[in-house]
Amino acid sequence: MTGQLGWLLDAIVSLWILAVLVPIVGLGAFLWWAGRDIVQGSCPNCGNEFQIFKSTLNDDLQLCPFCTQPFSVVGDEFVADPVKFSNESTIFDQAFNDFSPRTKKGKDSSRSIVDVEAEIRDVD
Repeated sequence: MTGQLGWLLDAIVSLWILAVLVPIVGLGAFLWWAGRDIVQGSCPNCGNEFQIFKSTLNDDLQLCPFCTQPFSVVGDEFVADPVKFSNESTIFDQAFNDFSPRTKKGKDSSRSIVDVEAEIRDVD
Protein backbone atom coordinates (compact mmCIF):
# COMPACT_ATOMS: atom_id res chain seq x y z
CA MET A 1 0.00 0.00 0.00
CA THR A 2 2.82 2.43 0.81
CA GLY A 3 4.42 1.79 -2.57
CA GLN A 4 1.30 2.85 -4.42
CA LEU A 5 0.66 5.92 -2.22
CA GLY A 6 4.31 6.99 -1.96
CA TRP A 7 3.67 9.91 -4.31
CA LEU A 8 1.04 11.23 -1.86
CA LEU A 9 3.54 11.15 1.00
CA ASP A 10 6.11 12.94 -1.20
CA ALA A 11 3.55 15.61 -2.10
CA ILE A 12 2.68 16.21 1.57
CA VAL A 13 6.37 16.54 2.48
CA SER A 14 6.97 18.90 -0.46
CA LEU A 15 4.03 21.11 0.52
CA TRP A 16 5.25 21.16 4.12
CA ILE A 17 8.68 22.31 2.95
CA LEU A 18 7.15 25.06 0.82
CA ALA A 19 4.72 26.20 3.51
CA VAL A 20 7.15 26.21 6.46
CA LEU A 21 10.78 26.37 5.41
CA VAL A 22 10.58 28.86 2.52
CA PRO A 23 8.97 31.66 4.62
CA ILE A 24 11.49 31.09 7.43
CA VAL A 25 14.43 31.29 5.02
CA GLY A 26 12.88 34.31 3.30
CA LEU A 27 12.36 36.13 6.61
CA GLY A 28 15.95 35.38 7.60
CA ALA A 29 17.23 36.74 4.28
CA PHE A 30 15.15 39.91 4.67
CA LEU A 31 16.40 40.49 8.23
CA TRP A 32 20.00 40.00 7.09
CA TRP A 33 19.52 42.49 4.23
CA ALA A 34 17.71 45.03 6.44
CA GLY A 35 20.46 44.82 9.07
CA ARG A 36 23.08 45.71 6.48
CA ASP A 37 20.99 48.41 4.77
CA ILE A 38 19.65 50.36 7.74
CA VAL A 39 21.16 53.55 9.15
CA GLN A 40 20.19 54.49 12.70
CA GLY A 41 21.02 57.76 14.39
CA SER A 42 19.67 60.95 15.82
CA CYS A 43 18.48 63.97 13.87
CA PRO A 44 21.17 66.68 13.84
CA ASN A 45 18.44 69.32 14.22
CA CYS A 46 16.06 68.03 16.91
CA GLY A 47 17.97 65.05 18.37
CA ASN A 48 15.19 62.45 17.95
CA GLU A 49 16.31 58.90 17.11
CA PHE A 50 15.06 57.27 13.90
CA GLN A 51 16.10 54.76 11.25
CA ILE A 52 16.24 54.94 7.47
CA PHE A 53 17.16 52.45 4.73
CA LYS A 54 20.26 53.39 2.69
CA SER A 55 18.54 52.10 -0.44
CA THR A 56 15.76 54.70 -0.08
CA LEU A 57 18.21 57.61 -0.05
CA ASN A 58 18.45 59.56 -3.26
CA ASP A 59 19.62 62.98 -4.41
CA ASP A 60 16.38 64.63 -3.32
CA LEU A 61 16.02 66.50 -0.08
CA GLN A 62 15.69 64.23 2.97
CA LEU A 63 13.49 65.51 5.81
CA CYS A 64 13.45 64.44 9.46
CA PRO A 65 10.15 62.66 10.28
CA PHE A 66 9.89 64.56 13.59
CA CYS A 67 10.96 68.17 12.92
CA THR A 68 10.81 68.14 9.06
CA GLN A 69 14.20 69.84 8.85
CA PRO A 70 16.53 68.82 5.98
CA PHE A 71 19.39 66.40 6.58
CA SER A 72 21.73 64.21 4.57
CA VAL A 73 23.51 60.92 5.26
CA VAL A 74 27.29 60.91 5.04
CA GLY A 75 28.72 57.46 5.65
CA ASP A 76 26.52 56.12 8.45
CA GLU A 77 25.85 59.50 10.12
CA PHE A 78 23.08 62.08 9.78
CA VAL A 79 24.38 65.56 8.92
CA ALA A 80 22.38 68.80 9.05
CA ASP A 81 21.76 70.54 5.74
CA PRO A 82 21.43 74.31 5.78
CA VAL A 83 18.05 75.68 4.80
CA LYS A 84 18.44 77.88 1.74
CA PHE A 85 15.90 80.52 0.81
CA SER A 86 16.16 82.76 -2.19
CA ASN A 87 14.44 85.98 -3.28
CA GLU A 88 15.77 85.68 -6.81
CA SER A 89 13.30 85.85 -9.66
CA THR A 90 12.63 82.57 -11.45
CA ILE A 91 11.38 81.90 -14.97
CA PHE A 92 7.93 81.23 -13.51
CA ASP A 93 7.92 84.63 -11.79
CA GLN A 94 8.95 86.34 -15.01
CA ALA A 95 6.31 84.58 -17.10
CA PHE A 96 3.44 85.26 -14.69
CA ASN A 97 4.62 88.61 -13.40
CA ASP A 98 1.26 90.36 -13.98
CA PHE A 99 -0.69 87.62 -12.17
CA SER A 100 1.46 87.56 -9.05
CA PRO A 101 -0.36 88.51 -5.81
CA ARG A 102 2.83 90.06 -4.43
CA THR A 103 2.94 93.82 -4.17
CA LYS A 104 5.46 95.54 -6.38
CA LYS A 105 7.81 98.21 -5.17
CA GLY A 106 6.62 101.69 -6.05
CA LYS A 107 2.98 100.65 -6.50
CA ASP A 108 0.12 101.48 -4.17
CA SER A 109 -0.32 98.32 -2.06
CA SER A 110 -3.76 99.35 -0.73
CA ARG A 111 -5.34 98.75 -4.13
CA SER A 112 -4.30 95.09 -4.16
CA ILE A 113 -6.15 94.13 -0.96
CA VAL A 114 -9.64 92.68 -1.30
CA ASP A 115 -11.85 92.21 1.76
CA VAL A 116 -14.61 89.63 1.31
CA GLU A 117 -17.25 88.74 3.86
CA ALA A 118 -19.54 85.77 3.41
CA GLU A 119 -22.41 84.28 5.35
CA ILE A 120 -23.08 80.56 5.18
CA ARG A 121 -26.61 79.31 5.69
CA ASP A 122 -27.69 75.69 5.87
CA VAL A 123 -30.48 74.58 3.59
CA ASP A 124 -33.42 73.51 5.75
